[in-house]
Amino acid sequence: MKYSPKIIAPVNSFEEIKILHNAGANEFYGGYLPSYWEKKYSFLCSPSGRTFKEAHIIEFNNLKKIINYCKKNGLVFSLTLNAPLYLPEQYPLLFKLIEEYTGAGGENIIAADIGLILSLQEKQYPVILHLGTSGAVLNHFTAMFYKEMGIKRIVLERQLTVAEITEIVNCVTDVKFDVFILIGKCPNIEGLCTFLHDSPDRNWHC
Repeated sequence: MKYSPKIIAPVNSFEEIKILHNAGANEFYGGYLPSYWEKKYSFLCSPSGRTFKEAHIIEFNNLKKIINYCKKNGLVFSLTLNAPLYLPEQYPLLFKLIEEYTGAGGENIIAADIGLILSLQEKQYPVILHLGTSGAVLNHFTAMFYKEMGIKRIVLERQLTVAEITEIVNCVTDVKFDVFILIGKCPNIEGLCTFLHDSPDRNWHC
């Protein structure tokens, strides 16, 4: 099997994306925290699932400049809506955010909440859906389940070994896979973090 590896980097500003591109990154992802969301839910309950404000793209013009830069340079940007779940009352603002993103030319969305994924498909938004790590793909059966849901790309769980990654990739065709190289120090399985901490010797204070 032939692989085409690319470097994917997180980004939170237009200035940062130019630096990362010059350093060799081919693709980018980031969360968008509009003021109307922060005013109602705060950055502690962000659309991306990240719990600190500095991790996000704040201004819409900043997001639009990032999208335009990627299109101009043949790069890929993906918007992260990677919280493990969203409340029904949050969906109107989520749809507003997504419509701003697609209206600016955005195409790729990284999501993990099955309810959101199904809602985006039902509304037929012009987006390509990627599954984030909160989807907890730990084997090829899970990857196949999401493939049948229409997912085109899967970000694999950080804790998988090379052998486990190889088995998943070889078993599930017509899906692209991303893997983390830099994983921080968190010992927990992200999609199960609320329920499973794998070792009392490596407790991570989320």
